[in-house]
Amino acid sequence: MFRQTDWTSPKGVLLVSLVGLALRLPNAFAGIGFDGDSGLYLRNALLSKMQGVYIPSRGPGYFIPDLIGQTLAGYGPVPLCLLNSFLFVLSIPVFAAILRSLNVAHRNWILWAYTLCPVSWVATSDVMVEYSLSLSGILLGWLCTLRGNFWAAGLALGAGAAMRPSQGVFILVIFIVYWMLRWGLGRGVSAGVLSLVALTMLWILPVGVLAGWHIVVSYLPYEFPWLQGLMRAAGRVLSAFGFLGSAAIAAGVVLSFQSLLRQYRYVDPAWLSFAAFLILFALFLRHPFKMNYLFLIIPFALHALSVHSHKLLVSATCLLLTLHSFVGFPSVGLISTRYDFRWIGWGTGMRDWMERREVAKQIDQLIDRISPGAVLAVQDPMIRKLEYEALRGARPGFSFTGKVVIDSASQRVFAHAATPEEVIKIARNFRREKMYITSGAHFVLKRDFGYDASSDGFIILRVDNVGL
Repeated sequence: MFRQTDWTSPKGVLLVSLVGLALRLPNAFAGIGFDGDSGLYLRNALLSKMQGVYIPSRGPGYFIPDLIGQTLAGYGPVPLCLLNSFLFVLSIPVFAAILRSLNVAHRNWILWAYTLCPVSWVATSDVMVEYSLSLSGILLGWLCTLRGNFWAAGLALGAGAAMRPSQGVFILVIFIVYWMLRWGLGRGVSAGVLSLVALTMLWILPVGVLAGWHIVVSYLPYEFPWLQGLMRAAGRVLSAFGFLGSAAIAAGVVLSFQSLLRQYRYVDPAWLSFAAFLILFALFLRHPFKMNYLFLIIPFALHALSVHSHKLLVSATCLLLTLHSFVGFPSVGLISTRYDFRWIGWGTGMRDWMERREVAKQIDQLIDRISPGAVLAVQDPMIRKLEYEALRGARPGFSFTGKVVIDSASQRVFAHAATPEEVIKIARNFRREKMYITSGAHFVLKRDFGYDASSDGFIILRVDNVGL
């Protein structure tokens, strides 16, 4: 049946879309996603609504997604997770149309891999809707580009880039260059101007006016030792693709590039995909701590890898990527068991579902272990969730002061411990008889800064979750 059915046809893509949506529902209902920015996105959305001012979820500003967050964050994480999943599903027919327009070989395999590979599964069942919004605009602009509709291509690409400018701006630049080379300066520049108008109206102008122009240019790479960054990038790649999938992608990149040099010396859409694939992977290396940065790569990478047209390699790559959502080789955790490396186990999509539920239980268990009047210093995933839940009223008696979360009934304090300066400030401002720090936070501070929190009076609280 798989060989006979064209899954990119209207009937076929409907079934693919329904399968993609159904598999994301358990993750969406499991709560806030694995990224520490997920809780930050929700927290700032509620703060914006409560204070009546626009507070960006993070730089360089995600204006439209932040507005959506302000509308829905008060109802809990599930509505945003469901919306994100639904928005991604809407992009599946658009990508199918792109594959048909390009007459891509083995497009059935490619469409299924696009829908079910671990990165898209995890990123599009999270609360941060900018991923699906950005990809939808980019794919729509790509489709309009293939159909020669320069004004629609410009507007769609500009809108898509505005949803997630930290990556979208770079994709837009590639398309503008392609438009000018493919269509000539007249139509290419016209499409570029339209895209910049959309980008300005949906991102630059509102963020600059409402939050400050410095936010627009605040996107900077993390600073880290190169060896640590390389190891973390390798871990995220293994989470996303697995050993076999990564090896297949590497082989496909080499073969496709050779085919491009031999067969596609003119301005071909294959060069566009290859360029987007390379620039997006380079951006991931600037932030190697986040697997989500690999999400926008997927459609371009799959098209670029299909250029060599070796059926066995293309189908094997797509199959391996899809299977890695269910069975991991290796099985690499995302948060709650981030360093729980197993040669084989649950795949990334399944582990994300398990870990979301487990994190919520572990946070409750941690809170129950803290005695009245004590202080607990924790990492991003826990404190952001507590801040959001306190603002939403999901934890009676908990309040967020703008700096720490306080349980008024027992006078317990929960604080962020990302740097030695933060921990020292906690010890100075909230000196208590009992001050705890989670073993995960202590480990990260010792590893990244050489700082031992126990020297300032903190008791190391052993927890299984290195992300809390």
